[in-house]
Amino acid sequence: MNWRRITLGICFVLIIPIAINYGLLSWRGPGVHGSTGEWLGFFANFLGVLGAVLIALFQFRKQRELDEQREIENNRSYVDIQEFRATMMLVGVKTHENSRIISTNEFEKLKNKLHTEEYKSYQVPYLKISHYGIAPVITDCHIQLKVSFVMNDSEQIETYDFFVGAMEKDIELFIPLIPPGGKANGTTAVKEYVKFDYVSLRGEQLTLIVDYKSNTEVLYTNRDSKQDLIYKSALKSVNWVFPNKIDHISLKTNKPEKKDV
Repeated sequence: MNWRRITLGICFVLIIPIAINYGLLSWRGPGVHGSTGEWLGFFANFLGVLGAVLIALFQFRKQRELDEQREIENNRSYVDIQEFRATMMLVGVKTHENSRIISTNEFEKLKNKLHTEEYKSYQVPYLKISHYGIAPVITDCHIQLKVSFVMNDSEQIETYDFFVGAMEKDIELFIPLIPPGGKANGTTAVKEYVKFDYVSLRGEQLTLIVDYKSNTEVLYTNRDSKQDLIYKSALKSVNWVFPNKIDHISLKTNKPEKKDV
């Protein structure tokens, strides 16, 4: 709200009676009819109508802003980020045909080391990202990720930065958490934080931050260079599986022995 404009407007309204008194009622121009009292009554009615119009315009503007904000909130999209451990190349995992795996350098190294028939027996940790809400798509998706890889009492921190553009509803995005060297087995991936920036279909700029160190998840909107908090919640650790995402039939074939690479 622009308080300077409001103050100037109030001063202008207060000056109007003084200007009327000295500018019109202190002299009588040619063709001007009516007494001073009649002119005062006329201008009182005029100012009353003007005030009513200004109040109506103000209420209309506020109502329009409320309606626009309500529509933005009703069409807001929310992002869901989950840990997901599955096979290499998601073999035997049910997901949308347009779901994607972000192909990192280490993921490509590991894929080239393994034979295709070994994919179903090699477990890889992923971050699974999806969105839900009324809107069918979100745009300008930007992911920043920091992960600590622990192996044999040594630790290595890696940061990632992905621009993935648009994400359709029901499409899942998988980020493989594979350490340098392309060896997932025997390595623990400890996530530190994920930052996900995106724009809703209504043009609302949103940022989701998942901080695994402080166990918090925060969503806020970026509006006029200011961040407005939508929600902040505590992360609670729980173990689960996604039984309906597994194609058990495709995994019933003879499995080769697991191979450390």
